[in-house]
Amino acid sequence: EVFVRDWLVRAEAQMEVSMQAIYDILVRTNHSCTVDPATELAECYKASARLRMGLLPIDRFLNGYTYFINHLSEKRGVAPIAIHGTFQVHQGMVAKIHRFREARLFFDDETYYSDCPRLVAYDNRLPDWAAQGQSPTPRVRDQLYLHFDLVHHQLRQLRAALAIAEALGRAVLLPRFECLLDNSWYAAMGAWPGFRLRGPFHCPADHLLNIEGMLRHFGQGRFREHSFLQNPRAPAAM
Repeated sequence: EVFVRDWLVRAEAQMEVSMQAIYDILVRTNHSCTVDPATELAECYKASARLRMGLLPIDRFLNGYTYFINHLSEKRGVAPIAIHGTFQVHQGMVAKIHRFREARLFFDDETYYSDCPRLVAYDNRLPDWAAQGQSPTPRVRDQLYLHFDLVHHQLRQLRAALAIAEALGRAVLLPRFECLLDNSWYAAMGAWPGFRLRGPFHCPADHLLNIEGMLRHFGQGRFREHSFLQNPRAPAAM
């Protein structure tokens, strides 16, 4: 109770700082933590108002990376309990919503389904080396060029599908895209430190596309996420 009160007071006093950052500051600054070996819980914060903290299993309580990119819960065959749509580079809330739509975890209103025009769908064909599920080189630095070769190979197909859909007055059903590296925007040669995936993997559409830009240019009526037809709320006639 004391911690939550202090958290809210400081958040209201520093509106320019995110509540997550303020939480970290309160827990970390000038306060020591002790760990109970029996429970593996840590007690932190003020001596007069201790805050008990513990680690949650990462394959059940997932963030944007471990769920949407690493697919950790799927690999371990466990059901997620909570998924946090963590910070999206450049695209913010729009990309977060699209990721949750891809995972069929976003509850749209009925018009998102009922107002959808007829669809243009296509098979996402990969380069021969990628179709075999392997990367010709294990070095991340060399894989960067192959990653963009893979991305542009898929974008060329999407451009053709968008042109056909525009001519027919339909929407494009986006394919499930493939990536070779997990990050394309920072000066990290395309990969976060510790990146260990080998070969192409399913990645969110925002790894290839500017979802915000597509919404501004086309509007939501011109495309849908790859899993749209698998959603039980989609019209059966489609």
